[in-house]
Amino acid sequence: MSELADKIKDIIEGSDVALFMKGTPEFVMCGNSDRALSALRAAGASVTAVDVLPDPQIRQELSQLSGWPTIPQVFVKGELVGGADITEELAASGELERLLERREQMGVQIRELGDESIRLDEDIRVSTERLDAIVSEREQGRLALIEAERLASERARVARDLEAAVERHRSGLGTDRDRLEALRLEQVRVAAERVDLMRQAGELRERQAQLARRGERLAGEAAEAEAEAARLASSRALHASVHDRAMAELSSLSAERERLTALLTERQASLTAAEAALAETRLALASRSSAFEALDVLETARESRPFLLAVDSVQTIRDTSGTQAPGGPSQVRLCADALVGLAKEEGIAVLLTGHVTKDGDLAGPRTLEHAVDVVLTFDGDPRSGLRVLSGGKNRFGSEGESTWFEMGSRGLQEIDPTDLLVSGSASPGAAVALPQAGRRALAVEVQALVGTNDGPARRQTTGLDPRRFQLVAAVLDRAAGVPLGRSELFGASSGGVRLDDPACDLAIAAALASAVTGVAPPAGSAFVGEVALTGAVRTAPAMAQRVSAARVAGCSVVYASADAPTDVDGLRVVPVRHVRDALDWLVRGIPDHYGRPES
Repeated sequence: MSELADKIKDIIEGSDVALFMKGTPEFVMCGNSDRALSALRAAGASVTAVDVLPDPQIRQELSQLSGWPTIPQVFVKGELVGGADITEELAASGELERLLERREQMGVQIRELGDESIRLDEDIRVSTERLDAIVSEREQGRLALIEAERLASERARVARDLEAAVERHRSGLGTDRDRLEALRLEQVRVAAERVDLMRQAGELRERQAQLARRGERLAGEAAEAEAEAARLASSRALHASVHDRAMAELSSLSAERERLTALLTERQASLTAAEAALAETRLALASRSSAFEALDVLETARESRPFLLAVDSVQTIRDTSGTQAPGGPSQVRLCADALVGLAKEEGIAVLLTGHVTKDGDLAGPRTLEHAVDVVLTFDGDPRSGLRVLSGGKNRFGSEGESTWFEMGSRGLQEIDPTDLLVSGSASPGAAVALPQAGRRALAVEVQALVGTNDGPARRQTTGLDPRRFQLVAAVLDRAAGVPLGRSELFGASSGGVRLDDPACDLAIAAALASAVTGVAPPAGSAFVGEVALTGAVRTAPAMAQRVSAARVAGCSVVYASADAPTDVDGLRVVPVRHVRDALDWLVRGIPDHYGRPES
């Protein structure tokens, strides 16, 4: 292993989070590196950044060490996490922050366990020394007791000898006065020895009592030491259990790492397949970290003559003849005029991407919207994965055309929204509307909910025009005799589709009436028509497309205005002149206290 590889390995193992990137944190030279750095900073990680651009050998040695060919590369506690996409996904799901926290917690716990183990070893050593001292003192006490027993035995022997000597002296008193005197002297001496022996025996008894008391104290200390040793053993077992749990957590983290590695392998395979598909499409890309010059874009397009030129975005290119920065009103106007001129002169389709405001309108001057031939809007709900491509301005066709897409594992796929927008079952408070979207019509379920409240009544809608929703509710209250004036009304469109077609009025009226009575509309029915303030139902344009959409959605009955065509194959069109005529299916479901007008 080279010296450079050793340095890279030391950086990876010695850093909590190591990021090998193009550029530095202060001056990032790569978009993916910037994304990875931003995700790590958002997770609160302490990042050690290494720039791989000054020395190409760094990137080669790093790829050999990690087995990962691309830059950036993110390492957490010495383990490879991945590149920018994986880091962003982990940061977005919260996995990155939890991984960093678990790694930090495991490091702290392991350090605390090491310190606790050292302290326990020191406590055990001190306790062992105390036990050795106690055992030594107990051994000394045992030896003193042996010595006391020996002195007692000696005292008994001396007493026996004294008695024998007295007996001998008594037997010889009558014959030898000298021997009697000697015996008396011997008796005095023996008495003195006896007194001395008694004194020594008293001292031995006192010493024995002291030794006994000391033995009891030593026994108590030994019991305390044994209890302390048992507590230390229990504490050590507890720390061993904590260590086992920590090792189990480490095993869980290893399994999580294997799962992430498998996910990374799958994503890498998908990227490889996408790159192969991209190579077959003959798609040329040009990107820069700074703004493009409009002249360079025009020259490149004239040289390569593509069938489609996509500029993302027009606010990032600039015309050198202007003085403003890229994205300014004059720059957007000059660049848009130049690209439109290129499309007209060379016959190249030009697709301009423009910034939008929070309301979804094109940002900047209206010149951009006036200069182009078609204005398309691409939006949707990121939670459901549905996207809608809608046409606004269109010099070559009708406006309002829309196409539905769904984001899947293979990218955007065009779908038929009928199954998503119509439930297919009749329920109280739900009716099918047939709104027009450009030259095509859709079948969309309109839902309504009617509630009661002692306070001010609320009126809320999602996907519906709130003004027309309240207008239809007022017409029902006045013209159809359905008292909704003090009720809380809520309306929504299926899938959150924006419905601003006046022909949806009749479906809203049917949903409100069905919600207040609890009677579901007839199965397979649809409603189309604009409701006037008088309750009259007006004709809706493009009835052929609407009836076709109803047939595709599986509807068998369409309630429409009286002048709508009735000879439609497979469908029964019920002509209605007034909103009451469209609600004949629920007349018996409306309670008498509603005070509906007599027919």
